[in-house]
Amino acid sequence: MPNPSPKKPTPIQPTLTPLQQLDEESHAELEQAQKELKEIDVLIQQTSAEVDRLAQRNAQAASALKQMEANLDTVPRADLQAAYANALDAQKRLFMMRGQLEKLQSDQQNIGRYVAHLRRIAESLQKAFDKG
Repeated sequence: MPNPSPKKPTPIQPTLTPLQQLDEESHAELEQAQKELKEIDVLIQQTSAEVDRLAQRNAQAASALKQMEANLDTVPRADLQAAYANALDAQKRLFMMRGQLEKLQSDQQNIGRYVAHLRRIAESLQKAFDKG
């Protein structure tokens, strides 16, 4: 029968005071919130580019409709229907992406306020430790 390996002793962790626990937790939360803020910044950039692209597509679809309306008597009905469907699709996509962009911007503001609050907590705790 093989000899079981000896158990490694678990390191003894000093007990933290409630203030030290709060400090550790607030720093961890601050790091997480800053990470989320960076991710949202990237998403906002990507979504803004998509909104710009869709706005251009929407403008092109509207322009195509105006051209067809100017020649309404000569444009085949199927072409007119396709142009309207294309314009509606472009508007719908643009509307959805603008809504998504607004939500991301709102999240960015909220998390930014949260980060600022966590920084104030960290600064206050640091001052308390410096005095103590």
